[in-house]
Amino acid sequence: MIGRQFVKQYASQYDVPEDIADREIVLTYVLELLTERGHWDRIAFKGGTALRKLLFGLGGRFSLDLDLVALDNRSPPPEDDLFNDLRKVSFNGIDLRISDFEYTGPNTFRAQLAYRHAHGGQSIDIELSHRQDVVIRPVARFLVSQPYFKRLEFQPSPVVSLHPVEMFAEKVLACHRAASTRGSARHIYDLYQFTEKKFENALLTSLTCLKAWTDGVDFSPSAFLEGVNPSGYNWAALEGLLAREKTRDKAGICERVRERYNVLAKLGPLDERVLVDTRLHRDKDGYDRLAKEVRAKAAALPD
Repeated sequence: MIGRQFVKQYASQYDVPEDIADREIVLTYVLELLTERGHWDRIAFKGGTALRKLLFGLGGRFSLDLDLVALDNRSPPPEDDLFNDLRKVSFNGIDLRISDFEYTGPNTFRAQLAYRHAHGGQSIDIELSHRQDVVIRPVARFLVSQPYFKRLEFQPSPVVSLHPVEMFAEKVLACHRAASTRGSARHIYDLYQFTEKKFENALLTSLTCLKAWTDGVDFSPSAFLEGVNPSGYNWAALEGLLAREKTRDKAGICERVRERYNVLAKLGPLDERVLVDTRLHRDKDGYDRLAKEVRAKAAALPD
């Protein structure tokens, strides 16, 4: 594990608490351990941590957990190997062990990964879901370089992850749910960051419709956009995860999201067909046709 002085420097440079910076660095070690143990053959990286490490880099918010998705339904399930490899292991000066775990449903495995090293220790939440709804084939992507990389004992390896636009389709739905319960502002901030990236509008729209279908939830683009306002989210959930001044303009963040994601309201015929069937699931053919169309669009785009 890199020296504490470099952790402190990293935390100070990006105006976050030292424990948050420490966990960010340890997450990089955990990803490398998963590579060495061959786990990316059966799982893919997703969620807020994946977006920071693979897309936003230094501009992204810091994260606290590791979200994964299973890529097959073979037996034994991938969480069995994950549990066995992380149950108790040492890796480059970091002692890791799973301190607690549970199934929160038939398709979701969660674990607390405790870690200790020469200058402290914390825990990382791990979630591995069996959603069976990955649309675009996951591929291996390099981590965006961070200042501490040159201090690591290894060169970070590529990590298999969901397509960035597919991750943001999931973020749209998470943000939609959060607005109805005053949930975490992490999702709305992630969407805000993505407004600075170029993405294929129709691809995001169709992927959001496909995810709504597999989630079995009603989704209205107009209702989503109307729900994007500062009072709808718990902004305290972002405390410590990014420099304080970045969340001062909550109204501006929400306005930018409404402007950029207005593209969700431009539904194609297949998008509409899938959205009206999100509850009943009587039109699997419509879902399959839209998924095939999305995969073709994604294949034609540069990575």
